[in-house]
Amino acid sequence: MPTERLDCIPRWKFPEWQPQFQDVVLEFDSRKLTSLAEAASVAIFTRLKSPETTTEELRALRSALRSIRAITIRRLARPKRI
Repeated sequence: MPTERLDCIPRWKFPEWQPQFQDVVLEFDSRKLTSLAEAASVAIFTRLKSPETTTEELRALRSALRSIRAITIRRLARPKRI
C-alpha cells in the first residue's frame, strides 16, 4: 500500500491566503468560481489589513487581486465585484 509523500504538500510562502487564491486559479466550473473568488478576496483583504504584512507580501496580494479580477472576467464572461 503506497504511503502519502509529505514533500507533495505545498509549502505556502503566505499560507493565510495563497491556498484560497490557488483554488480560484485552478477552478473552471463557473458555478463554483464566484464563491471561491469571494472567499479568496476576503482572505486577501483580511491580510491587507494586518499590520504584520510585509512589502513583499503586499506586492503579492495586489497581484493576486488583479489575477482574481482577470480570471472572473475571462471565465465568467462578465465582470464581478470582488
